Amino acid sequence: MLERGHTHATDRHFPVRSSPRWRADGIGPARKAHDDLTGALASPENHPLLLHMTTGDSWRGATGLEFARAMLKIGHPVAVFLNLDAIRLALRTGEQEKKASMPQVPREIIADLIRGGAIVLICQPCLSEFGFKLDDVVPGVQLGSSGYLENFVFADNMRTLTW
Repeated sequence: MLERGHTHATDRHFPVRSSPRWRADGIGPARKAHDDLTGALASPENHPLLLHMTTGDSWRGATGLEFARAMLKIGHPVAVFLNLDAIRLALRTGEQEKKASMPQVPREIIADLIRGGAIVLICQPCLSEFGFKLDDVVPGVQLGSSGYLENFVFADNMRTLTW
């Protein structure tokens, strides 16, 4: 027996065009979390992002950090965790290659993220492994101990993206 509103046994997991879960124009499923077809969230402040960075490559790192900056600008709370080789992105000194497609090098983006309200955490064991101290990184970067990091990983509605 088919469930009420379903026309075929294989469609039971999809909303029926007349259901409130179907868009008013009948083209597809309703999008509860989005304002419009651009995909913008209705309330980005309720959808935090934790960006887990693992690459120390300047260009790759900059692309991830630019993504974090874009999310911060539209209202998402943003935390960045610099882990493994990615700790090099936050070093105050040393060469960071700047390709033509990069408006800034990673350390500058990190400073802007912090000024904009993002939290930037760095792996303490990774700093030690590479022979660096917290004084060697951009001001405002915080040590990301496992206990402190837990508050971000398990925060309500947190989305984690590894770059």
